[in-house]
Amino acid sequence: MPGRRFPLASARFYAAEVLLALEYLHMMGIVAEPVDARSSSFVGTHEYVAPEVASGGGHGASVDWWAYGVFLYELLYGRTPFVGATNEATLRNIVRAPLECP
Repeated sequence: MPGRRFPLASARFYAAEVLLALEYLHMMGIVAEPVDARSSSFVGTHEYVAPEVASGGGHGASVDWWAYGVFLYELLYGRTPFVGATNEATLRNIVRAPLECP
C-alpha cells in the first residue's frame, strides 16, 4: 500500500524473513531471470530494477540485492526511492539520481 510505513519491529521481522529466503535461493543457485541487454522490456516493477539492468547491461545476483534494498527502503519510508512520473523517468532516476533518505 503506497505511503504506508511499517513499524520498526515489523519492518525488522519482514526484512529478516526476506533476507533468509533470498540467501537460500542464492545458495540453491537461483537468481533473477537474465535480461537481454538489447531488449527494453522488463518483467516486474520498474521501481525495483537495478541500475545495471536499467542501463541495458548484464547482471547477476546483485540485482536481487538491489531489489532487497529498495524493499527495505519502502518498508521504512512508505515509498520507493527512485519513483518518477513515468516508468522511463523512474529508470532514469535509478541510473542517475542520488539516493535520498527522508
